[in-house]
Amino acid sequence: MLSFQSWLAVNGSWLEPLGAVIAVLTAILVIIRFFGRKILDAASWLKQRFNINQATPNTLVSFVSNPRSTLWNIARTATEPAISIMTSWYITNISEVPLRILSAGLTTPSPRGRICNDLVLIMERGNNWGHESKDIEIPPKQTEALEVTFFLYPSTQKENKPLIVRMYVTDQYGHKHKAPRIEVPYKFPSVETPLG
Repeated sequence: MLSFQSWLAVNGSWLEPLGAVIAVLTAILVIIRFFGRKILDAASWLKQRFNINQATPNTLVSFVSNPRSTLWNIARTATEPAISIMTSWYITNISEVPLRILSAGLTTPSPRGRICNDLVLIMERGNNWGHESKDIEIPPKQTEALEVTFFLYPSTQKENKPLIVRMYVTDQYGHKHKAPRIEVPYKFPSVETPLG
C-alpha cells in the first residue's frame, strides 16, 4: 500500500493545476457574491447609455393578423406546382423612428425546395391595391395594412388542410421582427393562381 508521500509523488503533477483551478473558481464566486449586483447595474447603464440592443424585434413592431385576407392555395408555373401563401396583417410601428419593411421571410412551413416571396405590399387606405413596402415609410405609432405572399416550390402540402405559418419581416436597419404564429386556411381559388 502506497504511503501518502508516495501517492503525492505519483499524483502531484496534476494536483497543482487542480488547486489553481479551484482557487480561480473560488475567487470568481466571491466576486459574483459581493459585486454581482453592481456588475449587472453597470451593464444595464452601459446598454442605456450607448443604446446597445435597444432596437430588438419585440419592441419595434406590433402585428395583428387579418384572417379575412389570409389563405393558401395551389399555384403553378409553366412546369411545376407550387404553394401560394397569402398573409394579411395590421402592422404598427411602436418605435420612435420611421420604419421601412424591406423584405419578409418564412420559417414555418419549411420549404423542401426553394422559396420566393416577391410580394410585400403596404396597402393603400380605402383601395384594394398596394405599394412595395420598401417604398413606404411607416411613421412612429402609425398602423398600416401589410400583405405578404410566399411561393414555395415544390408543392408538398395536402389540400383542404390549414397551414401553420410563422414569418418575419426585416426593416431598413436589418432588424428581424417575428410575427405571431397563425393558422392559414386552404381556399380553393376560382381560377388557378398563375406564376408565369
